[in-house]
Amino acid sequence: MEYRIRIQGHLDPVWQTWFFGMQIEYEAAGTTVLVGELPDQAALYGALLKIQRLGLPLLGLESNGVGTGLSGMISRSAGDRERRTRVTLLRILEKERTMNNKFMNIGLWVLQLLLAVAFFAHGWLFLAPPTEMAAQMNALIPPSLRIFIGAAEVLAAIGLVLPGLTRILSWLTALAAAGLMIVMASATVFHLYRGEISSALSVLVLLALLTFVAYMRWKVKPILPRAAMKRSGAVAQ
Repeated sequence: MEYRIRIQGHLDPVWQTWFFGMQIEYEAAGTTVLVGELPDQAALYGALLKIQRLGLPLLGLESNGVGTGLSGMISRSAGDRERRTRVTLLRILEKERTMNNKFMNIGLWVLQLLLAVAFFAHGWLFLAPPTEMAAQMNALIPPSLRIFIGAAEVLAAIGLVLPGLTRILSWLTALAAAGLMIVMASATVFHLYRGEISSALSVLVLLALLTFVAYMRWKVKPILPRAAMKRSGAVAQ
């Protein structure tokens, strides 16, 4: 049976083979239509699942299963079953997308909490180091820079968690991660300059984690402010 799957955005032609050889057509409204025959419902489900995993919004699903006359009655009956199957598939995909979003959000929160604890402890160590350690740190960097870095890390650690918990100025979470990225990039250069390769690699790992958090909380999974949560709850009711 031939299907027409309409999705939001333009899909690159290189994905054609990934969708069982379905033709890719572009529409003026900025949408893409996948057109072609699929052997069975399993192939249809597979195509829809791939669309969902690519993060592409599904706009419509059509098939050519409607006829006329006696054969049309049979075809319409088959078409009704086909439509019910499509609705079931779409519900399954929506449920899977919701579960994936939930797990992603939980994973992000765990990562944010771990990073917040690590940077709060490190920042506090810079602000109030033991006496013997303070002398060593001051020999490496000026005391004013040490205090600045410590204050920045403590504030950023709070910014990784507090705005999301209160949902007040929640966009500060992504900015806090971005600020720590600058600190980690500078620390990487500092350690490489001193030939401390292992320390530089450790800092690079933190930089990668912070980059992931900043991108996800800014573009993919932003934390909704309290007002937006109330509006979405009212709409759901």
